[in-house]
Amino acid sequence: MKALLKKDIFCVLKSMKVFLLVIVLFAVIPGFSASCFAIIYAAMLPLTALAYDERSKWDVLAATMPYSPLQIVLSKYVLGLLGVLASLALMLASQSIINPSRFDRETLLLLLTTAGVGVLLLVLSLPLAFHFGVEKGRLFLMAMLAGTGAAVIALNGRITQVFAAATLPAPLVALLAAAVLCAATAGSVRIAEKSYPKK
Repeated sequence: MKALLKKDIFCVLKSMKVFLLVIVLFAVIPGFSASCFAIIYAAMLPLTALAYDERSKWDVLAATMPYSPLQIVLSKYVLGLLGVLASLALMLASQSIINPSRFDRETLLLLLTTAGVGVLLLVLSLPLAFHFGVEKGRLFLMAMLAGTGAAVIALNGRITQVFAAATLPAPLVALLAAAVLCAATAGSVRIAEKSYPKK
């Protein structure tokens, strides 16, 4: 799977320099809304890599190689998770340097929540792309992007209120949310694996 991941990373670095630059710019711009777009764009990296695979008929070549559907599918999830984590790390570093006076516990919770939304978007979009193909999957993705973006922006400022009003400690809530995301990711990988041979 390491070779598959290297292939995807090389493809992204070679063909999507402008796209990556946009992600970096959004990640370092002060403000929560810009950070949301950086995470969402990072979560889209596997779909773009999948589109290049389809365009080059790479699936035909992959069928002659000793790769299982699980390895091929999992490499796209790892690419997306790496993109989300890299964007999150860049946002944490930039926000703490550019605007240290406003970088507090609430800002950290907002950024972590945004990263969780990015992972959720990845979990929802990849099975659709593997099942329907990238082009049809993009239609579903656009609807999810619009809904997700509107929801996150609308909830800006309310997320911390939810944590404050919760009877459970914020770290425990965060751990529960992480556990739910891990379970959702595992289920999503399983669905995508089952969909892959049907393409």
